[in-house]
Amino acid sequence: MTIGVLALVGVTPKRVAALTAAGYAVREGKQYAHRTDAMREAAETVRAVLTNGRGGLSGDEMALLPQLEIVCAVGAGYEAVDLATARRRGIVVAHCPDANAPAVADSAMLLLLAATRHLLQADRFVRAGGWQDQWRVETPTMTGKRLGILGLGKIGSRIAQRAARGFDMAIGYHTRAAVAGSLYRYFASLLELATWADFLVAAAPGGAGTRHLVNADVLAALGPYGYLDRLGIPILWWP
Repeated sequence: MTIGVLALVGVTPKRVAALTAAGYAVREGKQYAHRTDAMREAAETVRAVLTNGRGGLSGDEMALLPQLEIVCAVGAGYEAVDLATARRRGIVVAHCPDANAPAVADSAMLLLLAATRHLLQADRFVRAGGWQDQWRVETPTMTGKRLGILGLGKIGSRIAQRAARGFDMAIGYHTRAAVAGSLYRYFASLLELATWADFLVAAAPGGAGTRHLVNADVLAALGPYGYLDRLGIPILWWP
């Protein structure tokens, strides 16, 4: 008997083939105009849903899937999955906290370098015919500066490692509690961390507990010459 899987995220043909060979019947949400159309069509057969932190799965969507047993969030985030509804129905929610942590940490360093060295502006400047002697933008270095990290989990710890070893940066972090055995400086409040740091990376998970955690006060504490890298987690950000 096959197990019905609804994929709300992209799945490569190779992985679809592997899942099919293992006894799963994969239905891809991208083949429908709206993902709820896929849910209604496959309502009685879907036992598992593949999603991610941003797309998640709402309680109303779960109601369309009476046979649902497990929601698998691809990656670390699961903030848009309705955990209360899942718990009430006995649906398992799983995520992959270490699956892409190295790649995200690499991207964090890339974004910090691009921001401090004004990479995009410099690229446009050169493509427009500008040359080095005409470049009048200050480009500070990261080496030896202070890096504050919001969240020292799988991703945050890898960012700290890259910054400390690769750029000789002093590392400070803020989490709900100090991380046992950490070599980095702990700050009991995000405001204190932002005041201390030259650069601030938001690597905490999204969700109600961290919503708008990076607010106007934090930005003011970081200062006019500070840099914020939010790693694509908009729920942390107070616009």
